[in-house]
Parts: sequence; structure tokens; C-alpha cells
Amino acid sequence: VLVCDLSTGDLVDQSQQATILQPSGVAYSSDGRWLYTSGARILRWDARTSLSSQVPVEIVSNGEPYSDRTSLCGRYLADATKTNVTLLDTTRLDASTEAQELIVFDSRTSMAGRAFSPDGEQFACADADGDVYVISTGKNRDNVRTRISWRASEYEVTDFAFTQDGKYLATASRAETVRIWHIATQELVRVFVDESIVYCVEFAPDGKTLVAGNDSGQVNVWDTEFLAEPGSSR
Repeated sequence: VLVCDLSTGDLVDQSQQATILQPSGVAYSSDGRWLYTSGARILRWDARTSLSSQVPVEIVSNGEPYSDRTSLCGRYLADATKTNVTLLDTTRLDASTEAQELIVFDSRTSMAGRAFSPDGEQFACADADGDVYVISTGKNRDNVRTRISWRASEYEVTDFAFTQDGKYLATASRAETVRIWHIATQELVRVFVDESIVYCVEFAPDGKTLVAGNDSGQVNVWDTEFLAEPGSSR
């Protein structure tokens, strides 16, 4: 794990390095105080001091470490096992770093892709059947966390991307397509056809384009300015 200065691209300090087993994700806490890394374990580092001199704290639940399939957001951690996804609120970790479980979601099939919206208010995951689930991380006026689902593909969904406003979700899949959905209505807005399995997808910060990478090593960029046109927002 390296910490770099974005303005120069240089390593901040040689001491700002840490070695972890099979790293799969990194994220800062929302206040910038903590750095979380996921791999064989979820570890919490003090971002204000040298990483190389630290013994990181392991995040556990019920005395058990989390798996190595972890997605990280500034405030939330999402840990996935074969048929289960658990959302954790990092601001609710107690002194013993026992994680407070926010949501536990069980699926009938193995879990595939998962992602947070930019504001951390929504979490998307999918199972191997192509069903997508979007779960609110916060509660509504009725003190309930909402969850909606729909069939997004006839094959496994491999990756997600939310627009900045959280209204639309792009899904990449083994069906060799990228599909854009209006989350509130689950309406299919547009389908982009690729030439092979699509493994990763992301919206540009301004929302005007969508980029996707496929199994053939190609990166495709599609125009998504239509999402800002009158009638597209609901």
C-alpha cells in the first residue's frame, strides 16, 4: 500500500508504505483519519502517522475476521461471502473494533458485483442469476432501509456504476452488454452492446460518458449525455 501526492504523483514519504496479503481494496474514512485496507483481512490504519511503523487493527464481527471479498466506501464497508453481504458502518466501531452490522443480506445464489453510490447512500449488489439489489444505507421517514430489486441480465452481473446524482445505475455483465437503469422505476434506459464479456464500468464525473472494459482487453467509451436531457430525470 502506497500513499502518493496527487499533485506530483510522488510517494508522500518512504515510510508511507505497508505490505498486506492479497490487497483487494483501500479507502479513507470520511474524516480522513483512518485508512482501511481489505485483503485476506480488513485492517484499519491511522492515516496521520507512518504506515510502516504501525501494527494495524483488524476489524472483526462476533470475534470472526471478515472475508477477502470486500468493497470499501468512505464510511461503509461491504463484505461478501458466497451467499451473504454485510454492510458495516465504520463510524460505529467501538474501542475493541467490533463492527456494528448495518445490514445483512442473504441471497439464494452466489454474490457477484457490488458497488456504493458516490454519496454512500446506496449500495448495489447482484447474484449469479443476474438479479440486482439496490439497498439504502440510511433509513427513511418510517425508520426503514429500502431495498429494491429487478432482473438486470440473463447472465451474471460483473460490475456497477452509479451516476453522481444516484438516479441511474449502469450494469456490466457476461451477456456482453452494458445496461443503464433508472433506479426508482427499474426502467431500462439504454443498452450498449459490447463484443465480449464486460468486467468493469464507470461513469465520468460529469456524467457525459461511460467507460467499460471487456474480456478482449478493449476499453469502450459511450456517450451518456442523454441522461441530462429533459425527460430523462424523474
